[in-house]
Amino acid sequence: MDIGLKIKKLRENRRLSQEELAHQLNISQTKLSNIENGKTKKVGVKMLSKICDLLGVNIDYFLDKKESSTSYKNNRDVCVCVCVCEEGINDKDNFPGNILKQIKLLILDNQEKTQRIASLENELKKYRKK
Repeated sequence: MDIGLKIKKLRENRRLSQEELAHQLNISQTKLSNIENGKTKKVGVKMLSKICDLLGVNIDYFLDKKESSTSYKNNRDVCVCVCVCEEGINDKDNFPGNILKQIKLLILDNQEKTQRIASLENELKKYRKK
């Protein structure tokens, strides 16, 4: 699911109108509509961060193709950069591509480690029950 559809889903789940959310984001309702409908493919770092704050999600919700429960509270700005990178960076953002690739690899590595830890914790729970 692309970013626009995820924003729309979150907005609707919170029973906010496009007009209400657009007002909170300090953008026009038309601009929000274009983002939700995929007409605007690129969402800036600041905008995405504000959306996350207003809709109460971690940035990783927008990183993965599926919803995730992994928390990146300590790496929020880095994750925003990677998310924007995946959707396409505007020339004005001036992010060096090699750094973004390294950041993305680190985040993916962190996700794999987090999943492995969760798996090991589940195995440990099984042994504790015995």
